[in-house]
Amino acid sequence: MGLSDEKLKDEINEWLIRETLTCKDCGNKKLPDMMENPQQCRKCELTEVLELQDDLEKLGYELDILEIRRIKELRIGNSIILTMEFMEKYFQEIDSDDKELRIKLYEWINENTTFCNECGIRWINNKFDEGKTKCRDCENDENEIDTRVERLKQICDDNKIEITNGELLRLISMGYSDGEILDQEFIEIFQGNKNKLEKNLRRILDKFLKQQAGIEDSES
Repeated sequence: MGLSDEKLKDEINEWLIRETLTCKDCGNKKLPDMMENPQQCRKCELTEVLELQDDLEKLGYELDILEIRRIKELRIGNSIILTMEFMEKYFQEIDSDDKELRIKLYEWINENTTFCNECGIRWINNKFDEGKTKCRDCENDENEIDTRVERLKQICDDNKIEITNGELLRLISMGYSDGEILDQEFIEIFQGNKNKLEKNLRRILDKFLKQQAGIEDSES
């Protein structure tokens, strides 16, 4: 590519940066008149509205696109919107003007929802066991992980493989399968390198797994 072409390319890139916005959903650069708002293009916004409309229909609520957009403009998460409790409250207050509607719904949300400290999502209170700040889904996920750690530890103990519950939990959190974790050589490599930065540890473990599978490592 010649110098003039490089200069033209730079000028085009500068123009794109200056004159376009990037949609957070599709990642494409769009002219301002193609954007529904500074972060979302019209096409992605319409797709989101139609998906929400479809999900509400499955709950038994039929709303047109304008009504769906009115709800979305309240900036309430779908985890709340897609509940019968919220929709019942919404229809009770549907004739309120936008300002009054926002106030009433946010008051209701403060009284009837809880923020989960684990997944970072606000849910209806019935998603939580009494006194808990972790939703039931996250509690169940945690219980499943605990059960998996105990099962792997028992297998390792039975096979005289020395490994702690904490080490097993770390390997699980890194996304390795039971079959990979239960390989004694894999465990030894992990234990010999576990104090390294996680990205470096992962590179070492992944390299071993590739070699074991007969896959050539491109970083070698």
